[in-house]
Amino acid sequence: MTENRPVEVRRPMPGAMMPNFAYPPPGAGFPPGFGPDASLPAANPIRQYLGILRRYWWLIVLSALVGISYQWYRTRHDLPLFRTSSAVQLTDQRPQVAGDLVPDYASAYGGYTDPVLTQVQVIQSRAIAELVVDSLGLQLQSITPGFYLANFEDVRVAPNAVPATLRLHFTSKSVTVSGPRDTVTAAYGTPIEIASATFTIPGPQPGWQDASLAVLPREAAIDAVLGGISAKPRDMTSVIDISFTGNDPYVVQRVASAAALQYQAFNARTARQQSHRRRIFIETQLAATDSMLQLAEARVAAYRRGTLAFSAKDRYATEQQDLATLDQRVQQLDDARRSYQGLLSALERHTNGDPAALRTLAFTPDPSGNAAVGALYTDLMRYEHARDSLTTGMFARTPQHPDVQRVDALIASTEPKLIAAVRNQLAVIDGNLSAVNARRQQAAGQIASLPSSEETEQRLLRDVDNIRKMSDKLNDELQVARIAEAVEAGQVQVVDLARYPMGAITAGRRRKLAYALLIGLLFGIGLAIVTDRLNSTIRRWDDLDSVMHVPGLALVPQISADAHATLRARARATASRLLPSMIPSTRVLASEGDGQELVMISDVRSASAEAYRKLMTNLMYSASRPGLKVMVVTSASAGEGKTTTSANLAVAFAQQGRRVVLIDADLRRARVHDVFGLALEPGLTDVLVGKNTLDQGLRASGVAGLSVLPGGTLPPNPLEFLGGERMHELLDTLRAKFDVILVDTPPVLVTADAALMSVQADGVLVVVRAGRTEREAARHAVEQIRNVGGRILGAVLNDPDARTPRYGRYGDYYYGYGYAPQEGG
Repeated sequence: MTENRPVEVRRPMPGAMMPNFAYPPPGAGFPPGFGPDASLPAANPIRQYLGILRRYWWLIVLSALVGISYQWYRTRHDLPLFRTSSAVQLTDQRPQVAGDLVPDYASAYGGYTDPVLTQVQVIQSRAIAELVVDSLGLQLQSITPGFYLANFEDVRVAPNAVPATLRLHFTSKSVTVSGPRDTVTAAYGTPIEIASATFTIPGPQPGWQDASLAVLPREAAIDAVLGGISAKPRDMTSVIDISFTGNDPYVVQRVASAAALQYQAFNARTARQQSHRRRIFIETQLAATDSMLQLAEARVAAYRRGTLAFSAKDRYATEQQDLATLDQRVQQLDDARRSYQGLLSALERHTNGDPAALRTLAFTPDPSGNAAVGALYTDLMRYEHARDSLTTGMFARTPQHPDVQRVDALIASTEPKLIAAVRNQLAVIDGNLSAVNARRQQAAGQIASLPSSEETEQRLLRDVDNIRKMSDKLNDELQVARIAEAVEAGQVQVVDLARYPMGAITAGRRRKLAYALLIGLLFGIGLAIVTDRLNSTIRRWDDLDSVMHVPGLALVPQISADAHATLRARARATASRLLPSMIPSTRVLASEGDGQELVMISDVRSASAEAYRKLMTNLMYSASRPGLKVMVVTSASAGEGKTTTSANLAVAFAQQGRRVVLIDADLRRARVHDVFGLALEPGLTDVLVGKNTLDQGLRASGVAGLSVLPGGTLPPNPLEFLGGERMHELLDTLRAKFDVILVDTPPVLVTADAALMSVQADGVLVVVRAGRTEREAARHAVEQIRNVGGRILGAVLNDPDARTPRYGRYGDYYYGYGYAPQEGG
């Protein structure tokens, strides 16, 4: 299709270059790519989708603009965000105060954890958030934009406070606070207590006469702190930055600083509590040991008072020393056995579902005497701690949660291994104990000759010595625990407190806009594909066969407006300069809009002209068969390009040296005369009624070999003319004079004219328009023609609006040479 602009139509000059089409001899076969059954290559799915994006680009752009506009509106109306940070360092100060008596904090953690990352989780825990909320009174918040609580002092809110709104009215000397139930007026600097909140306002805030405050539930304030606080360790250091993000810069600064201070106090308090529990345990053990020592010493004294026996120590010194060493070894093995036996009992009770066994297991001494048992014990305690963290607190998981089930699986697999390892260790200890006892019995037999009094005294003295050593060790441990408990410093040192934020942060505005643009584009693409799939029109080359069940003869593509205007202007300039003097018979179409659709003359190098030439070639092979001269060109509905197709096809046949006549049988809306710039009368109807002769009705089109029979005077009932005997006689007369007879008829579904003419013609060419012709309409049009006995040659897919995917370039190579009018003759 071409745009509506005037063109110049001329007869070919003698010797002018013409396209070299070889007319096939009768009975010749069709070469590949030609003939009624010729088809274009199958459409590439990728090209189909690209074609959808090209056709609905406006929908995609609109969707992207809507998405980015909405996000821009959101970002423009969001409250400003502020952020500031404090810095703390994990450096245990207790060893610096107490010396080597208190170990460094890092030794308290096993090698399987990162102490810095562990403390990061503590900082972001609910316990720290609760301390921050209570210390700053964050349950009292300003709900007036720009009004900050910077001048408020001693802010406290009861933990069980009921949500309420407080209205503040400032005067020069006092402030009035109105709550849900009462109103309080107080002078500046006087504490105000209302709605479970207590605070002091030192003086009026400049520029404010009225403001509003909100009393929040404690849990809501804690959640707000947890949502804005974050902690991040600095690379390769033990320094942690504690940041807080919020809408109130004053609150942001206070929370960031309070989080660092409260974390420091919490850490020191936790360390003191651990030292306190350890001291209490050691004192209990030491008291029991001192009682045992007193009893042992009393037994020795009582025995010495009751007997006058004297021992031969010098004589049996070696035997007694060996025996004491063996006794000490027995005691060590027995202690180890009791320790492992207690661990095994706790593990078995914990495995059988006793919840109290977990606490017993936690206070069981670490069995570090065996590496395998110690490693499994450490793993079990770590898994139990991880499970407790997952199933308690604000974000507690259910037992069915994948993380809880994974930890339960680890516990279930570790406990049997630990129980087996403990049992193996008990077996080893029992073996060693049996061997040492045997050796002790042997040593005791060697001193059997000693007096019984000497043996008894030595045994009592050994008991006293062992208990005294245990007491001395407990005393040392008690001193360490007391010093660690007395040290006020913890494991945290505040490096920097938060400063007042200098300005608001963008909070990822560009990233949000980019995401909005991407989502808008994706939504637009999806909407374009859905819209295209819901389109019920013929849009693809394959639809001609699948919907209409007719062969496709040609696809007339979209014409480039710029190329069309350039080539047509060059043709007009050449014709206006050369044709009036050299070709007297040439008639220039003068009226505006005449010849606007004849791309076979105005834009011979275009893809559309090449498509009409291919259509002509396919029909020429069909026309070589006997009895195929008269061809009807029609369409399903109006506006699908049948007249344009008829005119350009007629020019294409004429340019091949064929004698062609184009009949305008659309007696309701004749347009052929406008295409060629001719008068409507006399024409077809005038010839049929005998008003004019056939020679008078036939007009020269300006193209050599092409004659036009316009519609003539438009009658009230065209069927009487097209179905009469005079029409049959006219067609027979034209068959004798012309090689090709093309009949432009009305649309099939609008009138019965096309169906009536299809019976008198040798074949019908159906024109459909991509993106406009409905599938059902095209199917019904074909059925109507076939129902009356018409023969359908094929279909032409007209695509002036680029509705169908491209199958390749037309005429870019072969028809780019020597086809347009050449300047200079």
